[in-house]
Amino acid sequence: MSHTRNPHDLSPPKPLLYAIFAMVLITVSLVAVYRFLGLEPEGASHGAVVESLDMRLVTTPDGAVEVRRPADGGLIAVVPEAESGFLRGMMRSLGRQRQVAGVPDDAPYRVVLWDSGRLTLGDPATGEDIALRAYGADNRDQMFALMRRVADAAPAAGAAPPPTQ
Repeated sequence: MSHTRNPHDLSPPKPLLYAIFAMVLITVSLVAVYRFLGLEPEGASHGAVVESLDMRLVTTPDGAVEVRRPADGGLIAVVPEAESGFLRGMMRSLGRQRQVAGVPDDAPYRVVLWDSGRLTLGDPATGEDIALRAYGADNRDQMFALMRRVADAAPAAGAAPPPTQ
């Protein structure tokens, strides 16, 4: 005579429970070995800073983004609306954290190039960083080109140079 399950029994089958337990055990074991060997997860450490630039990003009524020097507000570049979708998205993402922390809208953002080749956009006021690699090579390249424009922009006559990092 075979044993049939009660249709009202809601407990999962034992093989499924064993599989779940095995997956959890393997995951915890791998993490423990990883940590014991002193390895860091991908993206946990960017390495040393090669270049770090602060810039104010201002959205205009027509959808463009103005890039301004933090020290004096001088205009460095205007990213037209047709090309600024990614940048506006990053600003919205970081802007939520700014609202929660009560950070003013005109606080500068920071673009950092790391010795590993990674590029991040961050908000020094909130400590948030976004690794741009996750958004594709085109968006990373666009941000790198913008970083070059900011680095090449000379301060306006009589303006104090931006602080060194």
